[in-house]
Amino acid sequence: MKSKLLKRWSPEQISNWLFVNENISISHETIYRIVRLDRLLGGTLYKNLRQGSRRRRKTYASGKTLKGSIKNRVSIDKRPQIVEMQKRIGDFEGDTIVGKNHRGSLVTLVDRKSLYLKMYLLPDRTASSVTTAICKVLEKNKRPNSYFNI
Repeated sequence: MKSKLLKRWSPEQISNWLFVNENISISHETIYRIVRLDRLLGGTLYKNLRQGSRRRRKTYASGKTLKGSIKNRVSIDKRPQIVEMQKRIGDFEGDTIVGKNHRGSLVTLVDRKSLYLKMYLLPDRTASSVTTAICKVLEKNKRPNSYFNI
């Protein structure tokens, strides 16, 4: 095993080679544990690993902006009080529904007072297609002097 590590074989390759050629079943994780133990005891086997054992930082710990953050977003707490009272028609609440195995998705808009539901089938789940779908759903029934004129 040490000779294979010195040739810069990965623990996965060593594990498979031992199973096929020597009929020894040892997992690659066990090989990693042996290398870590060797390092703690002052050995240098770890230097022959291809990737090294770098510590990975989570993105939130590095101070970078989060990938999915929305620019200029307004908290739901800042919503006008009249919307919360559900006394007028035309205040819609939107959501997306994703199908089984992530195939297909819908945009739904529900009027908070009348519970009138509007839906639109999305071609994909990108932000631009969701935005386009919401605009289409809201404009579809928009007519002058309409009950649902927004």
